[in-house]
Amino acid sequence: MAEKRKRPPSNVTASQRARQFPEELYADGDILFCKTCVHSLDFARIDTIKDHLKSKKHTSRKQAKKAKSAATAKVRQTTLSTAFGSGSKSKTMREDFILDFVKMCTMADIPLEKREKMLPFIKKHCSQGGALPESNTLREVYVPRLYLKHFDTLKELVQDAPASVIADETTDIRDKSILNVVVGVRGQYYLLDVITLKACNHATFSEAVIKAVTGAGISFENIMAVVSDSAAYCKKAFRDVLARVFPSAVHVLCLAHIINLIGDIFQKWKEFGRIATLVSMIKSAFFKKPGRKNRYLEYIAQYLPKEQVKLPPVPVSTRWNTWFAAVIYHASHVHLYEGFFKAEASKGMAVETIIELVTHPTIYKDEILPYIYFITENCSRIMHSLTALEATRDPLAVKVFNTMENLRSYLAAGTEREEFGTETDRLMSQLTHDKQGKMIKTFQDVFRAGLTKLTGHLDNHPALQYYRAARVFDPQQLPSLPSLSLANFSDIPQLREPSPALTEEWQMYTNTPSEEFPAGDQVTNLPKFWQSMKCRFPLLANIAADALWMPVASVDVERSFSLYKHILNDRRESLSQENTKQLLMLYYNGDIEGRF
Repeated sequence: MAEKRKRPPSNVTASQRARQFPEELYADGDILFCKTCVHSLDFARIDTIKDHLKSKKHTSRKQAKKAKSAATAKVRQTTLSTAFGSGSKSKTMREDFILDFVKMCTMADIPLEKREKMLPFIKKHCSQGGALPESNTLREVYVPRLYLKHFDTLKELVQDAPASVIADETTDIRDKSILNVVVGVRGQYYLLDVITLKACNHATFSEAVIKAVTGAGISFENIMAVVSDSAAYCKKAFRDVLARVFPSAVHVLCLAHIINLIGDIFQKWKEFGRIATLVSMIKSAFFKKPGRKNRYLEYIAQYLPKEQVKLPPVPVSTRWNTWFAAVIYHASHVHLYEGFFKAEASKGMAVETIIELVTHPTIYKDEILPYIYFITENCSRIMHSLTALEATRDPLAVKVFNTMENLRSYLAAGTEREEFGTETDRLMSQLTHDKQGKMIKTFQDVFRAGLTKLTGHLDNHPALQYYRAARVFDPQQLPSLPSLSLANFSDIPQLREPSPALTEEWQMYTNTPSEEFPAGDQVTNLPKFWQSMKCRFPLLANIAADALWMPVASVDVERSFSLYKHILNDRRESLSQENTKQLLMLYYNGDIEGRF
């Protein structure tokens, strides 16, 4: 049996290979090139090099090259690390090509390891394709280089403008505590830093936020808000540290988190336990069951219109409203579950549980149906309020006070209602008088618990009065405000000590008849409205431009977590923390450098 070829030592370098074949090869940095073919070679195995030197393409190119002039024979391909400092236009183009390739991959979330699969196409269609380094070099050399350019651009975007800092913590698949810091500048949000915390407490939280702001060169006086969730350590971090460091900042406790807590009350209410079980078992019954999914779609297509023939939504705890979406789906499909799941040959615990819930006469009639329709008909206000706060590209600060107060009024009304929706009331009417009374009390109690939770958070929310005052920057709300005295709007820091010029602008603005303001899109589009008011109210327009974009939720940092977990998945756990950070920031922030 032929002796197996031995691999060279793992520390073999391109330069060492070039010295072995000085007439044929040369090294530039960590890339080995063929002098004749002018493209890179894999230098790990010497047999690979020998096979290339004996190949027909190489020998034919070598013979053709001998016929050319000596000047032409001296032309050599170079790496971009050498070309970068040479000033040569062609070398600069190669540098740009590699950086653009890395940028394209990071923006499209294409792992750099796919470079090998794309290389034949790139070599065929790109003149610089032969100089594209190996994926390890791209990740270890060019990603950091691109990141530095990216971060320089980021600093230019955020340094001189009033900014909001949004910070939150999560745990990654390596069980490390990760703090993401996002900065918002008038409706534009950028991931500023990704920090690994040794411990999660008020000291490490505040230290990380200050480090991120300092690293970007943002003036502490320009921080207008710090947004976090309602965790005790976040409140303590702002109260004891950040409020002193950022003198103009308001602490914004994420209002979307607060509304989600109200939703959790409905989801986890004791009497709704069987609804929660049904939602969970349906999710389990279809998990990794493609055949069952297809059979289910075929089955329900016999009974439902085409637009209702779809799979159940999958509730995910970290994705707000998905549980409610699942309940709403089940309300319109639950009558088909008995027929479908009984026909399934393979049952299992999930299917058996579903069958029991939808076939038990008392459970189905007295609990499943009325409760599932109660949630469907009464939680839309919670869902819509939460969805509204996720639209962070809209100026929500002038609307959010009304949104939260409307939700509070809705919950308060629910504590006294005895009618809860057409289908819910119809189903309750089929119950005994005693059961109806108990069910009405259950529904009122869940509204009362939601109201108590919401009131507790709103009455202690440090930014709520700011949002109340910010309504003044919506000209359509001016007539409904109880008082327009400037002294009543001191919750907005820029209005606390107004200059005579600002006071005069205030009087002019608040006394302008509504019919004199622009109509249509010119007034409903508030950023556009205040842009048009700059000539008339220059000082007030500048304050309004900042107030409009006071953040109300931390959804942008939540989005960064979703991307983080997408990049650092179980197939890419070997990524270094620094490389993960760089890839995430390049992915999240997009092409802020304008490379494309």
